[in-house]
Amino acid sequence: MKVDFTNLYMRKFTFLFLLIPFVMSAQLDRIKVDMVESEFVKAVPEAKRDYDAESGWVNNTDSVGGLNGEKRWKIYNDTVVEYNFHTQYIQGPSEDFPKVDSTDVHKMRTSAEKVCRSMELVHGKPSLSRSVSFTGSNPMNNPIIYIAEWNTGQGMLRVTISSSVKPVNNINAPRIVSPQTTKYQLTIVVTDRSLHSMLNYSIGQPATVFFLNKEYLREEALFMNYHYYTITDSLTAPNARWKFTFASDSLIEFNYQAYFGMSYGSRNDSIARADAEAKTLALISQGQKSFGLPDSSFNKIKGPYQALPRVNSYDRGWIYALWLEESAFAFCSLTETGGGKHPAATFFVGVTYLSKR
Repeated sequence: MKVDFTNLYMRKFTFLFLLIPFVMSAQLDRIKVDMVESEFVKAVPEAKRDYDAESGWVNNTDSVGGLNGEKRWKIYNDTVVEYNFHTQYIQGPSEDFPKVDSTDVHKMRTSAEKVCRSMELVHGKPSLSRSVSFTGSNPMNNPIIYIAEWNTGQGMLRVTISSSVKPVNNINAPRIVSPQTTKYQLTIVVTDRSLHSMLNYSIGQPATVFFLNKEYLREEALFMNYHYYTITDSLTAPNARWKFTFASDSLIEFNYQAYFGMSYGSRNDSIARADAEAKTLALISQGQKSFGLPDSSFNKIKGPYQALPRVNSYDRGWIYALWLEESAFAFCSLTETGGGKHPAATFFVGVTYLSKR
C-alpha cells in the first residue's frame, strides 16, 4: 500500500521526535518544524556535540629544512590541535650496510638538528633525547635513530628520525636487482599550545584564522561542514543512542542504534531478541503515527527463538520497515548476527532517516 507523503518535508521533524524515547518527551513542546542547529541545541540540552566524529586532517606537500614531505594539521572543535610533518623515505647506510651512500641521511639529521635548535630557544633542553650513528651497533634493533622530545605541560613537541630495512633482494628473484639498504624518515609532531607553536605550527588557532592564511586547504576541510550530536537512550540499554547530523545549519540525517545479547547484559538470547523486538515494534508504531503504513515491511518472528549453529558466521533479518519519499527516506530494522569468530548472538535495532536535499 502506497502512503500519501504529501507535505513530508514539513512533517519529517515531527517523525524525528516521535521516535525519541520517552525520556525526551518533556522536550516536545519546545521543538519547532525545520528548526536550525542553534534551536536544536537549546531545545534538546541532552544532546552532546560529538567533536571526535567531526575532527579531521588537512594536508599538503611541503618541505622542511630542504627535505620534501607532507604537512598535516588536525582540526578538533574548530581548532587546530596537532601538527604533523613527515618526509619521504630516503635510502642510507646502517650497521648491516655501512658502505651505502650516507649523503642524504646526514642531510636529514642536519635538518632535524636545525628544527630542534629552534625549539630549544623557547623550551630549553628536551626532556628526552637520543642520537646514534647510522652505522653504529643497534643490539636492541631500535628503529629510532634520532629523537628529541619536549613535554611542556601544554602538550608536546617531538622530532624523530626512524629507520627500517628495505629488502629489495627477494629470495625468489632470478638475480640481485640492487644491494639492500635501510630507509629513513624524519617526523615532526607538535601539540604544544605555546605562542611559539601557534606562530610556527598553527597549534591553537581557530579554524577560521587558520584558513585565512591557508585558503588553498579549505576544500580539504569538508568534514567541518557537518556537526554531530548524540543522545544516550539509557532507558533502553547502556549502548543505545541517537545521532543527529547537521549540514549548513539544517538537519540532514539522524539514526538510532541499540544492541542486545548476552554480550550486552541479557540473560539469554531469547530474552535479548524479545527486548529487541519490543523496541523495534515500538519505533515502527511511533513512525506510523507520522508516516502511515510503510512502503515495504516484513516481520519474520514466529514463535520461540531458535538459535542457529554457531560454527560459521551468519546474519539474518527479523523485522524491517521502509518509508520512501522523493526528498527523504526512513527505515527501521531488527537484525541478528553471530557465529564464527564471534559466536554470541547480537541483536541490532537501527533507525535511519536521510534527507535527499
